[in-house]
Amino acid sequence: MMIISPVKFPAASVQQSFKRDTWSSIRAHFLKEMIQLFISIYLSIYLSIYLSIYLSIFFAQGCSSVKSPRLSLTCNRNLSTTNSELCSIKQFAKQIHAVQIFEEVSKFSFSVFIFIFRILFPPPSVLLFVVVVVVLLLFILLLLLLLLLLFMHLFLSAYICFLILFFFFFFSYIFKLHSLLRLEYPSFLFLFLFSSSFSFFLLLFLFSFFFHFYTQFCYFSFYSYQYSSHSHSSSSSYHYYYYYYYDQK
Repeated sequence: MMIISPVKFPAASVQQSFKRDTWSSIRAHFLKEMIQLFISIYLSIYLSIYLSIYLSIFFAQGCSSVKSPRLSLTCNRNLSTTNSELCSIKQFAKQIHAVQIFEEVSKFSFSVFIFIFRILFPPPSVLLFVVVVVVLLLFILLLLLLLLLLFMHLFLSAYICFLILFFFFFFSYIFKLHSLLRLEYPSFLFLFLFSSSFSFFLLLFLFSFFFHFYTQFCYFSFYSYQYSSHSHSSSSSYHYYYYYYYDQK
């Protein structure tokens, strides 16, 4: 009667390697999701600002043609105040193109830095100082919530949290742009905010939709290949150890 003791299957090493590969794949997945999130947000911000200027010019031209037929967007001399403002907007819109991406990012980053600097060093007013501190605390809490949601892979909630943070800076950037161009056209700011927010939501949805299904497809194929390779290696090691043990007896 042949008694065969249980075979020592090397499951610990295979399980440890599988856990190590799984953890590395999770970190790579988190890093890729972060990169894709910021790429989609950056493209959405840039294209929304780019499209909203032209949409605002288009609607402003339509509104001005209804109110006063003599107003147009042709930049000539001896223009009225509204016409010259619209021409300056058109010239500003022509300057924004793909070559000046990094310049626009630096301008936006500098405006954010100035905004934070003004928060840290406010004018001597107690009420304004309290409001600024509350807003700064809310901003820090939203930022921590955004990082926590990204770490927990709750990307939809992270999108919503980032939208709040984005509009926190977006309105300050728009009002700064409004003050730099010295616009007196009353409906341009409303048109710009409406078109930019609409285009931002639309573009962010499209980019996130594309990146989500692209990563799901890539990681489905990756995990299926990894599972098949691990199952094949574990089965081969099992048969190898079993037959080797049986031949020795």
